[in-house]
Amino acid sequence: MSNWMDLLERAKSTDPQPFAVYLQGLRSQWSLDERAEASARVLQALRARQAPMNLSEAAALYQAFGWDDAGCGLAPGELRELAEHAWQDWLQLPAQTDLLAQQMEARGGRWTSHDDAASRLQQLREPRSHLRNLMSALPLRVPRQAAALMDVLGCQEDRPLPPGIDAGQARFWAGASDVTRLTAAQLSLLRALLASVALTLMAFIALATTQIANTLLPYQSEEQRRAIVLGTAALAPLLGTLLAIGLRHLFVWQSAPEDPSVPPSRLRWLALPVACAAIAVVGTAVYLWVPSPSLWLAPLCWLLAWTVLATAWIRYQLRRGKPVRMELPVSFLVMLSVLSVLPALLGALLLWSMDLSGHRQRLRRS
Repeated sequence: MSNWMDLLERAKSTDPQPFAVYLQGLRSQWSLDERAEASARVLQALRARQAPMNLSEAAALYQAFGWDDAGCGLAPGELRELAEHAWQDWLQLPAQTDLLAQQMEARGGRWTSHDDAASRLQQLREPRSHLRNLMSALPLRVPRQAAALMDVLGCQEDRPLPPGIDAGQARFWAGASDVTRLTAAQLSLLRALLASVALTLMAFIALATTQIANTLLPYQSEEQRRAIVLGTAALAPLLGTLLAIGLRHLFVWQSAPEDPSVPPSRLRWLALPVACAAIAVVGTAVYLWVPSPSLWLAPLCWLLAWTVLATAWIRYQLRRGKPVRMELPVSFLVMLSVLSVLPALLGALLLWSMDLSGHRQRLRRS
């Protein structure tokens, strides 16, 4: 058949209904040899990922050639995989950018516009330096959209990449969207650095134009107030980010599955008691030697203590054969924080009601 390439062009650009009508017209004109030649050529193009088309058009094409897994001598499920690959390649066409954006939104890339989809696709195709990739990934929505795009296009580490996708770019964006990877940690630190610069500038302006430092730190000298405010503004985002990265990797490390045939790692077993001892020692030392540390020491010790408890609970669940998702410790901490706040509120209401009851005679006279 001489026009099999025209057949693939029509499959790429034609709506499903006109394409099905076009195929019916061709079937009436084909001889057996022409049909066999076209079938072999189209199947070869599909395997080489050179025939982008919609799923409906692929189904019409399969029906026109009478393809099935048994009749074509293909491996089970190969036709479905070829159709999925053709659809993924079809979504990369410029005319399908709006549909690609819709698919990205359905896979978790929230608020993905036409320009966002085109930009993320260009970033996956065009080789860039690591620094340029980091700068482009600073907005939080960009890594999420890139992860959604890679999910739509079938970019997986253990499978060949779709045509046109750069391997280095796919590796970077896979790391940027995975919180356990080094690339994601670099992004978090870069965002924290920018936040430190912005907060330091805001703190400097506040010190120069307001008296808020005198109100918050009335017993320190001017130099001490300036050092405390500027140092807190500069270091808080960085230290908070480092703490978050450390806790995140602690959860991943402790929740990793273990091979029963391999002796358990002593370091993993000793991590929890060492962490408990470190929290107790550091908290006690700060309480004894740092003046008035209660404003920040108590919340920090509370967070670290409950984090260790959540990690121990993960280890206990794993020993019972129940895997735990990474998101669970966050929900666990939120639940415990609510349980910690409610007794305080109830206690306050109880004391208020008791005080009110004790003065009810005076209130009646007033």
